Amino acid sequence: MIKRVKRHPDWQNRLAALLTDKDKDPHEWSTWDCAVGLACGVVVAVRGDDYDFSQDYAGTYDSYETALIRISEVDGVDSVRALVRKKLGPSCHIASARQGDLVMFGPALGVMYAGSGYFIGCEEIHGVQAKAGLIRLPISDLSKRAFRV
Repeated sequence: MIKRVKRHPDWQNRLAALLTDKDKDPHEWSTWDCAVGLACGVVVAVRGDDYDFSQDYAGTYDSYETALIRISEVDGVDSVRALVRKKLGPSCHIASARQGDLVMFGPALGVMYAGSGYFIGCEEIHGVQAKAGLIRLPISDLSKRAFRV
């Protein structure tokens, strides 16, 4: 589990740069998806380079189903939510989420930023047709739990 440590001194600029740089990038499994791309990128931007846990996952799956298999093989858990809980610790209520914390929409991970949840668009996210790049969802649409980064 990632220890609770201070955020990187320049985390706000690093997070903004990540989201700006990747805003139009299309979804790609195990490279730029909700876990390896966005969640790991957010953790590195906010916490620092020592907190990158993408090494065991990058380039090792090509669908949601194979991602779950890989998560089970590497970390012994059965869902994206359980993986994040193992890496970051217990969740908090969405009302307590701060900018830079991880949030969820169905099984997809996103980041709390500028008062909304930002997610990587793909063909469909939990029944919502999405565009390539980042999509913004209101807090009211998100799962009621978030993870502190």
